[in-house]
Amino acid sequence: MITRRGNSKMSDILRFRVKAFIFLSLCSLFEYAPTAASAAGKKKVILLGIDGMPPEQMEFFSKRGTIPNVTRLLKRGAFAYGQSSTPTDCPPNWTTISTGTWTGTHGINGFYRHHPGEPFEVTQHSTWSSRGFVKQEYLWEALGRVGKKSILVDWPIVAGDRLSAPNSIIIGDGGSGLWPILGPAQYSASRDQLQLATSWKNLPRSSVPPLEWRVSRTDSTYNFPTARGLVALPWREYVREQIKNANQHALSLSVGGDLLISDREPDKDYYFLIYASAHSGYDRILLTKKRDASNPLAMLKPGEDPVAVHDLFLLENGQHQEGGFYIQARKLHPQADFAEVFRSDIESNSGWSSPAGLDMEIAHAIGPYLVQESVLVQDPSFSGMRYTARLPWDARNANWLKDTALLLARKSPDWDLLAVYYDSVDQVNHALMGDFLDHTYPGWQPDKHQFAITTMERAFEIMDHFVGAIVDHLADENTTVVLLSEHGHLPSVRQMALPQLLWKAGLISYDWQQASDRESGQWVANWSKTKCIPFYFADNIFINLKDRDPQGIVPLEDYERVQEEIIQTLNGFIDPQTGKRAIQLALKKQDAFSLGHFRDDPYAGDVLYYMAPGYGPQPTDSTRLKVFTWNKAEPPPIEPASLYHWNTMGGGMHDSFPGSVFRDSTGNEVSLFTTILMAGRGIKKDYRKPHPARLIDIAPTIAALLEGPPPRDAEGSILVELLDGMPSLGTKRRSPQGQ
Repeated sequence: MITRRGNSKMSDILRFRVKAFIFLSLCSLFEYAPTAASAAGKKKVILLGIDGMPPEQMEFFSKRGTIPNVTRLLKRGAFAYGQSSTPTDCPPNWTTISTGTWTGTHGINGFYRHHPGEPFEVTQHSTWSSRGFVKQEYLWEALGRVGKKSILVDWPIVAGDRLSAPNSIIIGDGGSGLWPILGPAQYSASRDQLQLATSWKNLPRSSVPPLEWRVSRTDSTYNFPTARGLVALPWREYVREQIKNANQHALSLSVGGDLLISDREPDKDYYFLIYASAHSGYDRILLTKKRDASNPLAMLKPGEDPVAVHDLFLLENGQHQEGGFYIQARKLHPQADFAEVFRSDIESNSGWSSPAGLDMEIAHAIGPYLVQESVLVQDPSFSGMRYTARLPWDARNANWLKDTALLLARKSPDWDLLAVYYDSVDQVNHALMGDFLDHTYPGWQPDKHQFAITTMERAFEIMDHFVGAIVDHLADENTTVVLLSEHGHLPSVRQMALPQLLWKAGLISYDWQQASDRESGQWVANWSKTKCIPFYFADNIFINLKDRDPQGIVPLEDYERVQEEIIQTLNGFIDPQTGKRAIQLALKKQDAFSLGHFRDDPYAGDVLYYMAPGYGPQPTDSTRLKVFTWNKAEPPPIEPASLYHWNTMGGGMHDSFPGSVFRDSTGNEVSLFTTILMAGRGIKKDYRKPHPARLIDIAPTIAALLEGPPPRDAEGSILVELLDGMPSLGTKRRSPQGQ
């Protein structure tokens, strides 16, 4: 529980707020010059972004002794629950943290967003195509204006032409997926798929005959998540589909296809050589490009950590590109009855750093770049009760981030801000939050609950080691550490088919479209009869408005009437199995000012909605409801067996109203509040803020701690309640041109 502050005086808070307002106002009017004191003892901030960590969960593992480094920060620092922007998703809130602005201002309205005037079938992926999307100044850009240096390691939403900034070192763009040459691959083979290695050179000594296993080097299958499960697409087909869907705004998965691997590559295959190094059966796998074991790319042993590999690849543009990947032997039977190897996506070893050249240095000194969440998304065996298979990859990610941060800090010891992003807590919560907390859904079992706790505990240990290593190596008496998450997590034990609910209400119309293979098909929106459409992976419903949308049918005079129809449909829906509302709140865009959305926001839906705690929408493209196995003459039912169903995967989501709380039958709870923890120079010790802070306050507060200007468009305030006195306002200085 949050405890109230002790004997602090209201007059102190008011005085701090007045000073904070003056400080922000002065920074917006004048160029900033550091004081002599700041030059004598250089003030620094380490910003650690931990994706998807609810404060209650952090405190749970702190009390268990799982995260001693974070606990040490808690005891010597200030702690607050945080309020997200909406939607309570990753891209909107990392952008809010970085700019100090609400969603309605910065316009990143989810993983996907709709652009006015475009067909609803087109989806712009905010993290893959942020070029030109964010017009607001980032925190590091504001600091760079006054000569302060920032280092960003895999910090999200900096892709495209914002990958470079004055006085900034930028590495990667956490989760964007901008630089892959080829997607991940999982290779599996049974004994009859292996051959005797009879034509090899330089075979190693083996107690049993070595075996050859040949796999594709130039192709892979992308497991694309949909409402009906994972759909396998060849990598090139998937990339081209993304380029097509993302239209002219997108950088796409492979920067407009520039890095797409060629199918004309002469060396189309890799070879695995399986042999026995001792007398206990097959126990080693060599990775080679030729049938020659003298110079292998990697030597793999089942159960060991992933190994880094670098290689050259022919691209479709005719150029060769150096790329890197990680490969791991998952399983190898002593008699070679089966073998299983997982390869990560192959990432370019260049193109993801500013200044250029650091990427190649990091790739060879520390390891290839890897999009943090790609391993989980691409391998369904990492979900649920097999999530432990992902933990070595979590540790590898954490070590890569930590080692990269330390390397760059040593190369540029004059840094002021170091920001590092870590994703894996969010991924373990998506996989296991329901099993961790909720005892009420039918799929809950005591063994699954214990597995969730044990697995989460290991995931939090990895996160804590990452935090401790960076803080111990880089923080001194002049350093402030800021650790935060952008949203919390709730169990998602009931899922709802939102398009079908709106279809039943007569707000969407679909026509059946049979595929040419007669084995599948899709329900396609009939725009001449469709009044609204829920947008993919965001809490937005757009009205198909005449004269605004290409296929619009709703006249302007009926706009608010259709808004009311949608809201009544959503707010009035009761789940008959639970007797609860599945939609926590639905409201008009023009009524959402207090949520950071504005009447003239072009990217927000006409109706905004938030799922009730414990519920999640089925993620789907509402313009096309695909049916993957259907070969009958008559169309399949458009409505599933139920508009709602139990999610037996035991996972978690964050689709509800900011700050929503889920309590289980034993009284334990988690929420969508974010974690905000600050410790070190200028921060109160052992302090808990009695009421939530806002994520828009983070950038102005860090700017104040560094005695620099906040981002130009920042809408937040300085979190004076967390500070041990106000920071110096410095001195003001006009530019040489007198501006």
